Parts: sequence; C-alpha cells; structure tokens
Amino acid sequence: MNPRNEPNNDGETYQDMRPVEPDVDIGKFSHISHLKKRVFLQRYAVSNTIVEACREARISAPTYRKWKREDLEFAAALKEAREMSFEFMLKEARRRALIGRRKLVLHKGQPVLVPVDPMNPNGDKQYHYEYCFSDILLMFLMKAAKPQKFRDNPPPLPTPDPANDPAYDDLSDLPAEMQDEILDRIDAARNGQPAENADSLVGHPDQRD
Repeated sequence: MNPRNEPNNDGETYQDMRPVEPDVDIGKFSHISHLKKRVFLQRYAVSNTIVEACREARISAPTYRKWKREDLEFAAALKEAREMSFEFMLKEARRRALIGRRKLVLHKGQPVLVPVDPMNPNGDKQYHYEYCFSDILLMFLMKAAKPQKFRDNPPPLPTPDPANDPAYDDLSDLPAEMQDEILDRIDAARNGQPAENADSLVGHPDQRD
C-alpha cells in the first residue's frame, strides 16, 4: 500500500487531511499590478487568514495594514477576497453536512481491511471507510437559510387587544361574570394555555339560565 495513504492514530490518511483548495476565481485580481499585493489577495481568498496571506506574500503585518489604509484599490479587492473566502467556507460546510467526510473504520484500534473484489475474499485487501456527517453544521445552514423558521427563540405572541379584536365583540349583553370568564378563555387560548374552571358557569350548560 502507498505509505502516504497509511492511516494515522485518528484513522485519517494523507488524502483525508490535506486541505481542499477552494474553487475561487483568482483571475479577478489580475488588475492588481503589484505582485505581492496580488499574491496576498489570492492567498487570503483561499485561507481567510491574514497571517497566512502575509507569509505567502512575504510581507509584514504593518505592510498589510499600510496597503489597506493607503491603497483604495487594494482595500476594495480585499473585501472581494473576503467574500470569496466566505463562499468557500459555506461550500465546505455544505459538503461536510450533506456529503460527509471520509473516515477510516477501526476495530480494537486497528484499521479494518476488506477485499478489493467482494467476489474474491482471499484477494487483495483495502482499507474500509465510512462517511461522517455534521448535524451541527446542517442545523447552522438551515438557520441561515430560514432564520424565521429555525430560530432558537420564536417571536412572542401578540398581546390581545380587546378594543380592536373582533373576538371580544357582542359581549355587552352578557352578565359581568360571564363576560370575565369568556375573556379569560380567549386570552388563555391565544397564549396556548388551558382555560381555567372548565366546568364553570359559562362552560356548563346545565347551570345556565
């Protein structure tokens, strides 16, 4: 077997651990004539990390801050690179949530080997993998797509307004006790609470006049 595909202690191989290069259009920065500025932007669009972009362009952090402060063209391109980096992170989050990440199957700390050809169990062996998914990332994506539907704290119910709510109409001819009980029941229903005194005067037909 290829030693670069030998699993580590976490059951991950070299291919599983190597970074996935984002699908970004670095040609968008071709209008930046300064070579080091262009290299910085291209790396920043991939990593979204100032330190890594400075290292790639072989500049210091003060130089980067000076470019950002004094070069309006660079500052505008920096915002575009940041947006490209975010799109890559969003794409990677979708991949981990929906497609999954490959992980080696272990048994008693040892990798599981399966036949390359299922019809030939005594033939060559290969590592057995499974795909792991992130429910947490999926939930974050759902909340971002539909915040009103998947928000943690739902909006409060509107407060009943007897002056403008038709449900409170036509109660003036009823006795005061019955009016109070009907209003209490309406308020309880609007707030999702069970009505109190279910067998009270209003609710029990045998006790009505």
